[in-house]
Amino acid sequence: NPFARIGRVFVEAIKNRRKTDLDTYNTNETLLLLPDQNSKQWRFLDRAAISCDVVEIEEAKAVLRLVPIWMTCLVYAIVNAQSPTLFTKQGATMDRSISPGLVVPAATLHCFVSLTIVIFIPIYDRLLIPIARSFTQNPSGITML
Repeated sequence: NPFARIGRVFVEAIKNRRKTDLDTYNTNETLLLLPDQNSKQWRFLDRAAISCDVVEIEEAKAVLRLVPIWMTCLVYAIVNAQSPTLFTKQGATMDRSISPGLVVPAATLHCFVSLTIVIFIPIYDRLLIPIARSFTQNPSGITML
């Protein structure tokens, strides 16, 4: 179970937080590592090397490196979840009648989000990316992250 392995690394690092650096490394394991395999980031997790494999420690460090991306995605998900509830609530309180016999249901206001995306993607692709390309000299216009 990967969650148990990563959790064990954190628990062992907390348990061994008062030990010195020389006590924490298992020399047999660290000699087998290539120089670039032992990352310098998140060094406090290296204290788990007494009872955890170095591979497990590096996995835990890799998970910690993903936290900023997860937090960014969480913010997007929160904002994205607001539009259905907001549009439905607004639609329920506003006058949705187009003519005396035609009333637009409140739930159809969700379609405007999708329509806006469908309209904006070609504008983004054909107008904004070439402008960004001229400023950044990057073939894709902007970087992904």
